[in-house]
Amino acid sequence: MLSFEKQSTASTAEVAQNITAESARLMAENPNLHVVEMMNQGDYINLIIDSVLSNLLYGGILAIAILLLFLLDWRPTLIVAISIPTSVVVAFVCMYFSGITLNVMSLSGLELGVGMLVDNSIVSIENIYRLRDEEGLPILTA
Repeated sequence: MLSFEKQSTASTAEVAQNITAESARLMAENPNLHVVEMMNQGDYINLIIDSVLSNLLYGGILAIAILLLFLLDWRPTLIVAISIPTSVVVAFVCMYFSGITLNVMSLSGLELGVGMLVDNSIVSIENIYRLRDEEGLPILTA
């Protein structure tokens, strides 16, 4: 029985994938060798990351639908609908160039950031509507 452990700076999913590929290569070269994988933490991490990404996607779609339902105006909803994917793409680019890996913590932080973006957008849009309707300010001033 062999147990492999990664270094603290390595990606668990990537290490697990490399070990699986190497054991498959060794079994192909040696017909008498048979490797049985007992546990692979990379599978769990991939499952969690897929879950977080799908929650991020569904949360953004749900936020846009709720905004459209409550505001009954497509223009501010369109602004928020464009800002969500734009901010996520910019965050991924910044994460790539700063060397931050995609893991549960970074993706959960990104989910939280999207929630804050939607929340702040709602407050700003509501304030603009209030200033236009109650105080009669022009749209650019509001």
